[in-house]
Amino acid sequence: MSILGLNYSATVGLAELASANIVGYNTVTLKKGYNMIAVNFEDVASTAGISIQDLGLTIASGMTGGAGSATADMIQVYDAVNGTYTDYFLYNNPRQATNPKNGKWVTTETGFPAISDTAEVLPVGKGAWYCH
Repeated sequence: MSILGLNYSATVGLAELASANIVGYNTVTLKKGYNMIAVNFEDVASTAGISIQDLGLTIASGMTGGAGSATADMIQVYDAVNGTYTDYFLYNNPRQATNPKNGKWVTTETGFPAISDTAEVLPVGKGAWYCH
């Protein structure tokens, strides 16, 4: 199983060429258990980083989805200000085939059974734990 990091810019000769298409990538093999991942490329349109939803970590690419964090792959992002981790899991519930959250990275909101998909952005150079 691999993750695909996207690089949205390239230099040709002495002129810079910006493209919304992939012009570079990095593939990393994930092992069973905990893996440290990081975003090493930035989007030309934003220097904020890349959304967890856009990392290429999908069910189609071999990641494991589930109806809860106990059965799905997880990404854990550390918040240094609060000293806590936020856990995201790859949601997939075959009994709810039309659920728009299927195949999305989600988090369970504390105190609520509702699941919300995330807009979390990993800044360039920030690491996270991936549990496979």
